[in-house]
Amino acid sequence: MENKDFDFTGHVKHLEDAENVPMPTCEKTLTDSDLEDAGLVKTSAFVRTKKSKNALRIARHKKKKAQAGIKQLNVEVPEKSKEAFKVIAKKVTAGEISDARIEQLLDETKKDDESPGLNKKVAQIVSRGGLKAKILTLTIRILA
Repeated sequence: MENKDFDFTGHVKHLEDAENVPMPTCEKTLTDSDLEDAGLVKTSAFVRTKKSKNALRIARHKKKKAQAGIKQLNVEVPEKSKEAFKVIAKKVTAGEISDARIEQLLDETKKDDESPGLNKKVAQIVSRGGLKAKILTLTIRILA
């Protein structure tokens, strides 16, 4: 029976698999000099990880974006508003919409919270603040 984690010689294929290999049991731990006396030679090796090059590239890209203060946000919107949200997100990321303008729109929206026709869910999101509230407020202002 062939085990997927090991090749035909019994060696670990991926670095992550080494964590699951049981440690050998013996009464005495062998030192490097003991192993050299037994005829073994100390070497270094390259081991393939399970992550693809593309996965590693994406991880580096996300880390770079995080250092710049940019983080992904997933928001559910009606299909007809999708393009508007994309435009808003691009403008906010590019700095075309200032933080002061966003705060101004949020303040205006808080005043509108008392209007009878405002959806309770929208009011809850806006009252919590944060990026979702900013995007929602901008969208409301653009579409209004």
